[in-house]
Parts: sequence; structure tokens; C-alpha cells
Amino acid sequence: MSMADVRAAFILAGGGELSLHDAAMRHVGEGAHTLQFVGAHRDGTRFDHRSSPFRGDPDQRAREIAAELVGARALIEWPRWPLPRIKSGVASAARADEPASGEYPARALIEWPRWPLASLASAAAATMINPQEDKPMPAPAPIAGLASTLRDHLREATARADQVARRAKESVSNLHQVLDAAEGTVQQLDTAAADIQASLGLSTNGGPPLDPANHDD
Repeated sequence: MSMADVRAAFILAGGGELSLHDAAMRHVGEGAHTLQFVGAHRDGTRFDHRSSPFRGDPDQRAREIAAELVGARALIEWPRWPLPRIKSGVASAARADEPASGEYPARALIEWPRWPLASLASAAAATMINPQEDKPMPAPAPIAGLASTLRDHLREATARADQVARRAKESVSNLHQVLDAAEGTVQQLDTAAADIQASLGLSTNGGPPLDPANHDD
């Protein structure tokens, strides 16, 4: 779990309707977290949403928040009624009869433009949120596969780094053991040389041994 995964889940669930400027996750205690997303809708309207505390998968919660923001914006952007057409129809009817009091005659009421009910109904159906379809959008297969591959490579690289570290530590330890053995051998050679010199009665000043005959004279 990382903030990069949370950001990716939010953007993918937005389906191109949301741009994300900043995201943060805070720990509020007892295993609960909150998520905050700052960004803008496709029409430029900014949002700053902070979730209530939750427990569970932050990626899943990010997808749910993105779906909620998109759905709420769709309700706000309900299709505008065709008011110019209605006003023009009323104005033309009024000019035909030219009522002095400003009241529309019966023919104008009869000729009032009918609402395009079929188009309005289809638009309403398109903008209504189906509870069964309002589910977090899963990540596309190529992106999910890429993320899985990257995680696998990261695990392999981490495991290899651990192995190299262990081998380096073992090699250094072995080197110290070899040096200790070599040092012990040198000390043994020095001791053996001293013993041989002592047993032969050799002088340590580097000169030749004295002749006993010359010594007596």
C-alpha cells in the first residue's frame, strides 16, 4: 500500500472526469485512516474532499470517493431546459394576437411548445446513478499487470540485495579468519627461529663466532 497506488486508483476510477492536484492519507488512531483529495472536475470546478475515518483498503476507498465526486457532479450538471425555444414560441403567439393586457390568448396556450419528454427522459436516465453500476472501476488489465510486474521485480531485487549483503559479511568474516591464521603462523615461525638460535648458542650481534684458541691467548 502506497500513496502512489491510492492516487492511481482515484484517477482511474474518475474515468477522465477528475484531475488530481494533491492527495494525503492520515492515521487517526485505532487502525483508522482518512483520505483527502484536492483537484478539479473536467469543467474546471475545484474540489477538496476529506473522507470520514475508515478501516480497510485505501485503494478501494479512493475509488469509492472518485465515483461519489463524479456522481455528485453529474446531478449538478442536469441538462438545461430548452427555455429559449419556449420563450420564442410564446412571443410569436403573443405577437399574432397582440393582447393589450399582457395575457396570452387561448390559441397561444394551445400552441405552447410541448416539452421534449423523450429527450428529457433519456437525459435523466443517462445522468441518474444506478446503484448496481455505481461500483469502483477496476484498473485496466495492462496497468494492473504492469503494477504487478513492477512489484515482483522489486521483491526480487530486494531479495538479491539481501543475499549479496549476507555473502559480503561472510567473505569479510572469512578474510579475518585467514589473516588471524597467517598471523599465528608468523608468530610460530618467530618462536621456532628463536628456539633454534638459543639451542645453537648463536650470537645475536651478527658477527662470526669467536675462536676458542685465540680466546685463551
